[in-house]
Amino acid sequence: MKLFYIYEMKKMFFLNSTKFFMLIFLSIFLALSSSNFVSMWMSFEINFYSFLPLLINKKVYESEKSMMMYFWIQSIASNSFIFFMLISKILKNDELINYLLMVMMFLKMGMFPFQLWMLSMAEKLSWFMMAFILTIQKFLPMIMISMLLSKNKMIIMMILNSIAASLMGLKSFSMRKIMIFSSMNHLTIMLLSLLISKKTTTIYILIYTFMNFITSKLFYKLNYNFIYNIFISEKSNLTSSLSMIMIIFSMMGLPPFLGFVPKTMVFIFLIEKTQFILMTTFLVSNTISSFFYLRMIFSNLIMSYNNQKMKKSIKNKTIYLVLILPFMSNFLMI
Repeated sequence: MKLFYIYEMKKMFFLNSTKFFMLIFLSIFLALSSSNFVSMWMSFEINFYSFLPLLINKKVYESEKSMMMYFWIQSIASNSFIFFMLISKILKNDELINYLLMVMMFLKMGMFPFQLWMLSMAEKLSWFMMAFILTIQKFLPMIMISMLLSKNKMIIMMILNSIAASLMGLKSFSMRKIMIFSSMNHLTIMLLSLLISKKTTTIYILIYTFMNFITSKLFYKLNYNFIYNIFISEKSNLTSSLSMIMIIFSMMGLPPFLGFVPKTMVFIFLIEKTQFILMTTFLVSNTISSFFYLRMIFSNLIMSYNNQKMKKSIKNKTIYLVLILPFMSNFLMI
């Protein structure tokens, strides 16, 4: 009942959500200009309380569960952040404190092994909020991790996160959960790019944010919530099918699409530093994750092929070329 009143107040005093979004971006700019942990904590709190009302929608019961889940997880992370800051003066072990703070940032971002809270929220969020929480809401933890950079410990957690995301994505049929596992995989490479330079990380984040919002917009337009929706959708046409194929190939990081550029930058850095074991691990996990991307593409191609209008607009040779393209791209990348 209280949440219903909050929703009504939001309609009364905030005719749109612009003010909340402005506060979120203000918190990001505050974090970028922060030079100490106290101002970072303030930016986290501004971001948290600005994002919480955005989770409210007309489905009040679903909103309540999403808000409570998000509230508890972010509160635990924020309170732990303050606690570790206070005990840092007592323990005088900066390496341990940095590691614990990094774990809290992983909790905020929903990385392995803390991905369950985000998976439970997935089906209750709109596609726009899904894209927002997978991109913009991870800016602040990424900024914090760049301040706490501990190479050895972070690499171990990145490897576990990448492998877990790839394997868990194989058994998922929910499009939102697939996007979460995809985000976990991309976050691994983003964190790895922090070892190169902040400029490389910024380029990667901006490209991934753009791809994620475009993908979510397309899934929303076509009403794709689960894999089987691709087969029963009546909105599929030539333009949407080709758009989906190009976007998914870009998310996979295949040449010559946009997503290929940042991944290549990171892998070139690993080759130059002779980190062949690390590079092989990430290549294998990315290859595994490509299977749940290809599953969406093949489902889309089968639906398009069975569509009578699609048969008249494209030839069979074009379909065969599209099927062969991902394998050719993998060969060229090798």
